[in-house]
Amino acid sequence: MRKALPSPGRQGLLLASLVLVCGGASLNFGDYSLVGLGCELLAVGLLAAACAAEDRPISRWSWLAGLCALSVIDLMYTLHWSLLAAAFSGLALASVVLIARAEPGRPRLAVALAGTLVAVVGTVIVGFHAGVGRIDVLQGLERSANALLHGRNPYGPLTPFYVNFDPRTGAYNAVLERFPYLPVAAFVAAPGKLLGDPRFSTVAVAAAIGAALWALWRRADQLLRPRAEHALLLAVLFPLLPGMILFAWVDLEIAAGIAVWLALRERSRLAGVLALGCGMCVKPTAIIAVFPLILRSPRHAAEVMAGVVIAAALTVPFAIITGIPRFTYAVLGVQLAQSTRPDSLALAAVLYTDGLHKLPLVIPVAALLVAAVHVIRHRPRTLGAALAGAALMALVNCVFNTFAYFNYYTLAAALILLALLAPDRSDPVAADLSTTLTSQPAPR
Repeated sequence: MRKALPSPGRQGLLLASLVLVCGGASLNFGDYSLVGLGCELLAVGLLAAACAAEDRPISRWSWLAGLCALSVIDLMYTLHWSLLAAAFSGLALASVVLIARAEPGRPRLAVALAGTLVAVVGTVIVGFHAGVGRIDVLQGLERSANALLHGRNPYGPLTPFYVNFDPRTGAYNAVLERFPYLPVAAFVAAPGKLLGDPRFSTVAVAAAIGAALWALWRRADQLLRPRAEHALLLAVLFPLLPGMILFAWVDLEIAAGIAVWLALRERSRLAGVLALGCGMCVKPTAIIAVFPLILRSPRHAAEVMAGVVIAAALTVPFAIITGIPRFTYAVLGVQLAQSTRPDSLALAAVLYTDGLHKLPLVIPVAALLVAAVHVIRHRPRTLGAALAGAALMALVNCVFNTFAYFNYYTLAAALILLALLAPDRSDPVAADLSTTLTSQPAPR
């Protein structure tokens, strides 16, 4: 009888799903691609498996393969910006070679991190000078931030957003709409607007995520440190980051709120919950991603509910000033009223290629319910498992939605990164490693 192959652990499934999510979103820069959609659907299956899998470490060669794959993905979508941006991707790939050993020393790790940071910053600077990112989202942020800076309601100005698909021209018609995000998005954009461009605020958000990841890495169990080091470098190689900065997409702020919460919750519970509340006050869909974290423990549930209360407290005054019907339509109604988009990276683009129909609400709701039941059935016992469930919910919300683009998939990818980097102190891997090391006989 043949011996059954061991099932992959959660770490391997998460790493593979991260490569697929980033690769699918980067293949055509978040626009429709059958291969890209296939990658996202496969990632849904891997994340579903990760929710039920044991947390086992993977080999350094698997880590290196994942890091190299992310460098290649970075190359795929920066090549059309500039050859210089592509060269930065090569620098990131070269940095991976420096840690091609089981336990990279501090000098090698420092040089690798510095190289990848230069690659990310260089790509962003090249994109700025190439004029990348001047889309309707950036215009909306500029107008809402400008209104705030002049003491006016950020939901007052009307901004042209491209939402209505015209099958005769194959393009989208611009319609005047109010600011489509929750208030924190406008507050975050305001300091950048003072400096001349709201995207400077997005850079600060990315830096906050980096600081949170660094804090999580420093808190990682010493026995898990090699895995955490690789995951930290993997985070710096995150190929979706330059695009998120250049297009000023606000989904990065949701990821920042969750990451800062996880980094601060053991030191200052209040500060952590405030960060989570601010992250949830960016887009209403943030509540979908944090649902699995409620299942981790009563304390996690209490903190998430406190974050919801904070987000509501920040939102209600603006809803009253704007008028509740107008505010609700701006934030939710516009999204629900839109038809499918044939160029989006979602299953609806295959089902409704003409872009003239709405996706029946029962489809995304049913998909989210199935994902939620799966997460509840495999109740997360560690923070890594809870974050894997959160990534699954976020990804299902993208794939089975009316439409989804590059920025929609970034939240799912960021949650996968956090799941790789932030296991609980009670993580079974740590316990197993501790038992193994203490049970080894003393050297003779």
